[in-house]
Amino acid sequence: MDKLQMAEELIRRTNVTYSEAVEALESTGWNMLDAIVYLEKQGKTTGSVKFGRVKKTVGGRLKKTWDFCCGRDLEIYYGNDRVADIPLLAAIIITLCLFEIVLPAAVIALLCGCSFKIAQRGTACTEQGSCGFNITAASDRADLEK
Repeated sequence: MDKLQMAEELIRRTNVTYSEAVEALESTGWNMLDAIVYLEKQGKTTGSVKFGRVKKTVGGRLKKTWDFCCGRDLEIYYGNDRVADIPLLAAIIITLCLFEIVLPAAVIALLCGCSFKIAQRGTACTEQGSCGFNITAASDRADLEK
């Protein structure tokens, strides 16, 4: 990779100007990783450094996970009747606290014909499997592929 391509790549990853990118690369002996660290220490990067599609922030991932869990419900169906509708975040916390009880209960419920679905909060599902993520349907499709 020549020096111009390295500067352009550094600009793309860190959102700095061309002159700042070249200065950082020259001061680090044209080492891309050291140049990124150099720019971060100087506070010249805007946002988080991007490596492909993955951002280098844990906070961004946690916020996405939090938003996903807060906007979804775990729905439990027996046949076509909805038996329970629990906020997903509450279901995760209960599962973590009472793992020894919840896991066997979930297995027994699946064996008895119950199905679990993660659906977006506020959506009205007219029939089972019409919205959300149906865990039973996914497991049935996995069994068919075997």
